Amino acid sequence: MAVFPVILDSDVLFGVNSMDLLMSLGHAGLYRPHWTKEILSGAERNILDARPNIDPDQLRLRFDAMNEAIPDALIEVPPGLEDSMPNHPGDHHVLAAAVFIGAPTIVTNNLKHFLPTDCEPYGVEAQSADEFVQHLVSLSPLAVREALIAIATRRIRPPQSTPELVEHMRSTFPFALTALQTMIGPASGW
Repeated sequence: MAVFPVILDSDVLFGVNSMDLLMSLGHAGLYRPHWTKEILSGAERNILDARPNIDPDQLRLRFDAMNEAIPDALIEVPPGLEDSMPNHPGDHHVLAAAVFIGAPTIVTNNLKHFLPTDCEPYGVEAQSADEFVQHLVSLSPLAVREALIAIATRRIRPPQSTPELVEHMRSTFPFALTALQTMIGPASGW
């Protein structure tokens, strides 16, 4: 299977479940995740705005761990490239990152900032996190299942069984998890 580069937008790095599953699938080699300092800063800012009780230093450790786990994920877009992007001004940097590395996909839940008319001329498609994971399920359902089992195994505060994790993630990945369980059976049998 060819491993393709993907840009992860800040909004899909916001929630722990979304970030954990996307990182796990990238670490498993189903795709190559990428982001920029600006994307990580946006995720950090949004998390701190929504959850002011989170320790900023602990949050920075989360993003540092992401950069350590996938060392080539952090990219730097050449100056000026984002100025020529036609999409929403607040997300020029994200489309520029995709164009710079030749990523065919931006994973974002903010699709209105990445209209097809803005992205297609560059060979880029914006997909929601659920749509993207559903695509990975169609490519390798067993690898997605193994990633979910590994995430559940890592969860200790509070502990979660794999079926509990899958149900907890269903609100974020409804179509992907339905597709996965249709293909390989319910999580209770994993």
